[in-house]
Amino acid sequence: MLSILIPVFNHSITKLVKELHDQCGRSKIPFEILVFDDLSKPKYKLENQKIANLLGVNYLEMSANLGRSKIRNRLAKTAFYSNLLFLDSDSKISGRKFIKNYLPFFNTKGAVCGGRIYKNNKPKSKAKLLHWNYGTKRESLLANKRQKKPSAYFHTNNFLINRELITEMPFDELVEGYGYEDLLFAHLLKEKNISITHIDNPIVHGKLESNIEFLAKHEKAVENLAVIYKNHKNFPAKLCQTYGKLNAYNMTAFVQKYLNKNQEKYKAKLVSGEGSLHQFDKYRLSLFIKAMQKN
Repeated sequence: MLSILIPVFNHSITKLVKELHDQCGRSKIPFEILVFDDLSKPKYKLENQKIANLLGVNYLEMSANLGRSKIRNRLAKTAFYSNLLFLDSDSKISGRKFIKNYLPFFNTKGAVCGGRIYKNNKPKSKAKLLHWNYGTKRESLLANKRQKKPSAYFHTNNFLINRELITEMPFDELVEGYGYEDLLFAHLLKEKNISITHIDNPIVHGKLESNIEFLAKHEKAVENLAVIYKNHKNFPAKLCQTYGKLNAYNMTAFVQKYLNKNQEKYKAKLVSGEGSLHQFDKYRLSLFIKAMQKN
């Protein structure tokens, strides 16, 4: 009935898998948990290999790093049951009814997103403040808020989907590394008039990244976004919409000059933990404009 699919890269997933295993057992449903390791460091592999002893758990290590899209597609193809629940490896289960809350949505024709939340307590170190600020203010949203723009708030960290649907419409494997593969997937669902339903069944985002790590990931994401936008001109990402408006009013060069002048100042502020999300947006816009100018 349910296949839980978890791609893992440099995370310990023993607690997550054991909790999911217990909840599925209490729900008395046929299930499997597939964990595919995407070439993690040896210490994580050694720790995570322990879950292979659990009945119904299939742990497999990739011989090469596949990336976020390819490994999810492989998980979907390998899954046995028709209901697929994708989770990120850094997830923490927020309650004892997490699996039970998904049961009414089994065999839904579209995608069902449970959402994510972050810990309420602000990190003591400013070195991890950027990720926490972004997560709590931009991602930790109730379902009624997310449902207003269902594709814009789609994330791959916690969603249920039919196996047949995702094998017919897999993640775009041309999108490599981190960034926007989830929004592209949601965008394509919307174009096919396939529903995305948001519910309040969140996972807790686990490990916070440092400001430097978080910025590096989003710098890569901006590169991905530029590639996607060149192929999908109606792509709904905010950076794309802003860029389109600037072009329409012939203001791109003017804004770029201003952003370039302040780019390093924004980055320094963000790295220090004293930067605002508004500065984060302007920093990413400056990178996006540059990426769009590349051949």
